[in-house]
Amino acid sequence: MSEHMSDAAFGKVFAGMIAGMVALTIILIIIAYAVGGEAGSQRSDIQMGASDQETSARTTPVASVAVGEVAETPAVTEGPVSGESVYQASCLACHAAGVAGAPKIGDTAAWEPRIAQGIEVLYDHAINGFNTMPPKGGNMSLSDDAVKAAVDFMLGQESGG
Repeated sequence: MSEHMSDAAFGKVFAGMIAGMVALTIILIIIAYAVGGEAGSQRSDIQMGASDQETSARTTPVASVAVGEVAETPAVTEGPVSGESVYQASCLACHAAGVAGAPKIGDTAAWEPRIAQGIEVLYDHAINGFNTMPPKGGNMSLSDDAVKAAVDFMLGQESGG
């Protein structure tokens, strides 16, 4: 065979390669259809809408960051609130792992200097924010009483309560 292929020979080889790739693609599509059947190809709009809603619910952010001035939102928590439920919903993410210096539940050494400042200072820091902790743990819909209940719950965990 010569070092240089003629244009006619190149065209035949190129056409053969393209035909081979097309045949391989068709074979793979047939195999995929045989293995997967019609699963997913006959889904109704209602089923797809439900799937979209489920996906949206699973991927909704748990928090958001507001840049600039934030309008005061009315507190949605009314009446008696469980400190533990507020802790689980708004405080756990930072105070369970010690994120950004947050005192972890059960870490008595970390809590002692804070407790020494007095309960009113702890309430003030929890409600208005302090250092890297956002006001109300980032959940501005909490009432002051709900935040205080969460502080009381965390302090109760420190005293073995």
